[in-house]
Amino acid sequence: MRVIAGANRGFRLQTPAGRQTRPTADRVREALFNILSPYVIDSRVLDLFAGSGAVGIEALSRGADFAVLVENNPAAIKAIRSNLAKTGLAEKAEVITTDVGPAIAYLKRKGQGFDLVFMDPPYKRELITSTLEELAKMDIVAPRGIVVAESAAREAVPEIVGRLRCYRRQNYGDTDLIFYAFANSEDDGGILG
Repeated sequence: MRVIAGANRGFRLQTPAGRQTRPTADRVREALFNILSPYVIDSRVLDLFAGSGAVGIEALSRGADFAVLVENNPAAIKAIRSNLAKTGLAEKAEVITTDVGPAIAYLKRKGQGFDLVFMDPPYKRELITSTLEELAKMDIVAPRGIVVAESAAREAVPEIVGRLRCYRRQNYGDTDLIFYAFANSEDDGGILG
């Protein structure tokens, strides 16, 4: 696994050993950032279920201003910290070492907001729905923010959660990327048409 583009292009990322994490494949990450490229520069990024930190690090490499990476697996946390240090991006990132729900509540208490939110929870555990509900309830996604969920192909996910509405779904073999934005036409910045 490597950083695909930007200032840290080609850097090989450490991944945690074992099967507890499932890193986002390079081709899926490349497709994700091809879609999101107009929104990455100077953005604040939240990478939930961060694994090796590849998505957050990719965003920073491509010009994001700051990234928060949330992970509770000790081996993955070690890999994230190592990857941030080796890429020289540690000062542009915060690593939160807890479950996603408490991390979202903590970020709300701190008054943090994010332009891009990515989540890659363990497949088929219905964590996408509960995480979307937390994001909608805690109001930490910027008014024109985008939330992207990675899921198993054809996994059932909600079309609407609160004001978050699915506006795009892309399939990459056994992986789907599902894109959400706020349904309020005043706030969606044209994302929802």
